[in-house]
Amino acid sequence: MNTRIHELAKTDLPGEEEVPMPPNPGDPGPEQPEPPSPDPTQDPRIPPQGDFPRGV
Repeated sequence: MNTRIHELAKTDLPGEEEVPMPPNPGDPGPEQPEPPSPDPTQDPRIPPQGDFPRGV
């Protein structure tokens, strides 16, 4: 019985119930996103394959 009341109580509270732990000095933590990998489709230096003729 208590499990159902506990679930309702958790959903009633607005916001995040889980408090994030402080980041460790040696651990980058999930708050720092990884640097985006170079994507050739989103690189402004490389034109899309439809901009230049292929039959050269």
